[in-house]
Formats: sequence, structure tokens, C-alpha cells
Amino acid sequence: YTTLFRSPHQVVAEVLGDKVSCGVLTGPSFALELARGLPTVVTLASTDETFALATAKQLHGGKLRVYATDDVIGAEIGGAVKNVMAIA
Repeated sequence: YTTLFRSPHQVVAEVLGDKVSCGVLTGPSFALELARGLPTVVTLASTDETFALATAKQLHGGKLRVYATDDVIGAEIGGAVKNVMAIA
């Protein structure tokens, strides 16, 4: 049962190990809008605060805003729910 229902960050930790820094990038964004230079805001969630802040800073710029958080589960659930709502 527990191996069937894992969140993305749990799968990544299982495959890459706990020592690899990674994060969840989510937000109301579309690649085409980003490519056209339209304003876009996304959230980078990671349990590694140093990684989240440094990566968000590297990606943040121009019309792309990237904000860091430690709420990995919230980012995963929020990202999934927003996709369902967008389809509906």
C-alpha cells in the first residue's frame, strides 16, 4: 500500500537518495507565455533551504519571478490541484 501511494518528492528521494538536493517547481505558468516574455510567477519548494534560495535566485529575473519555500508537500498538492482545476 505505501509503495503505491508516494508523492513525487518521495520517489525522487528513493531513487536519488536523501543526500541529493532537489525541489518542486510549481505555479500557474505556461511555457508559451514564458517564452513570449509574459510575467510568470512560480514557487520552488525544497527541504534544503540553501538549495531552494540559491536556485530561486538563479532562475529569478526579468519577467520570471521564482520564490522559495520549504512546503514541499503543499507545492506538490497545490500543483496537482491547479492542473485539475485548469482542465475543468
